[in-house]
Amino acid sequence: MQRTARLGLTLWLATLGGCQCNDTELIFPEVGSASDSVPPTEFGQWLSMNVAPDQERLTISYYDRTLGAAGFAVGVPQDDDTVVWKHERVDGYPSSEGIDGLDRGVYGSHVVAEDGTVWYAYSDGLTAGLYVSHRKSGGNWKSPEQVELGSGAWTDIAMDANNQPVITHVGPEGESVHISRRAEGAWTTTEVYRSQATSVTTEEKDGEVVFRAAEVAHTAIVIDQDREYVALYDVAAGALILLEGTAQGFTPTTVATGDVGAWPSMEVVEGEVFIATHDVAQQTLVLAHRVNSEAFTLETVDANPLTGADSALFLPEDGSLGIVYFEGHHSDQRIARSHSDGSWSRESLSEPGHAQGFHNEVAFAGGRWWAGCFDYTDRTLVVQVIPDAEGAGR
Repeated sequence: MQRTARLGLTLWLATLGGCQCNDTELIFPEVGSASDSVPPTEFGQWLSMNVAPDQERLTISYYDRTLGAAGFAVGVPQDDDTVVWKHERVDGYPSSEGIDGLDRGVYGSHVVAEDGTVWYAYSDGLTAGLYVSHRKSGGNWKSPEQVELGSGAWTDIAMDANNQPVITHVGPEGESVHISRRAEGAWTTTEVYRSQATSVTTEEKDGEVVFRAAEVAHTAIVIDQDREYVALYDVAAGALILLEGTAQGFTPTTVATGDVGAWPSMEVVEGEVFIATHDVAQQTLVLAHRVNSEAFTLETVDANPLTGADSALFLPEDGSLGIVYFEGHHSDQRIARSHSDGSWSRESLSEPGHAQGFHNEVAFAGGRWWAGCFDYTDRTLVVQVIPDAEGAGR
């Protein structure tokens, strides 16, 4: 979720007209096409960023803060590292009569399938409930589908081996993690994890026993061939949990305890698992790593206070690791990079004087890594190229 080519004027399109294409093609603006109208007034919260099937164009979904709606845009990177965006209205926008009683687009996440179909999962901020819209040709968004009432917080979405969407999200009451799957045009939802209330003895309060109600948050899903990996934060247990398996069942592993596990971002490469996450107790950024069936190791990446929320992990081809994350002391978007000697370097990606680093996302398009986030100072989206790092490598 990361970087600073500010979004200038943008072309707002509800649909792209004149399409001579089949129903599964994802249509993108021409490279170098000019923008000719202003974008939404305030957008970029609950950002999700991906890439088109051609690996050249960026896609984003977001919460339109002004209209309380779910929006989507396709971006063409320019030679000067800016991005030209074409926006589409997905759900929750006022009707032609100006009627709007919805608040769609919070907790949003989208994925682009190999055939170009976009699947976009999000929640309703007023009534709760998981909703899904999907896009086929030329900005033609299908009517939103209601998947489950009362749930939908902290969604994440991926495509399975059958090219069908799989969504992780928090269930009703916030105590469980659900997985919703689509097959033959219908959705099924299964509970895959449930938190339990706990009593914790706190050191900072002289041994006082604190009761924690059952609660889960911050789900992330990765599907590697036919195996599914779900990371989540069990708030009550103060633990990072990894679920591994298939639609037939999952095996849970407690990756870390001691109030570690918020905002997980995960990558899996041939069975090797990397999870960037926030140590809530220490307020630091940590990396959990496992090779095959070995035990997880935990490494502190940034020990500065108030770091590590909204993490976005990525794996450059040079073998290094990159993590974009929020630094709360300065309201700063930062990046940490691993080096071949085992060390980490860290730098700011934010414009001075701006509160950035919220809703971080990362995507690879046009041969470059891009970072996106929401700027609370200007109330806008910031997307920028991540500069190459000297000496990076693992």
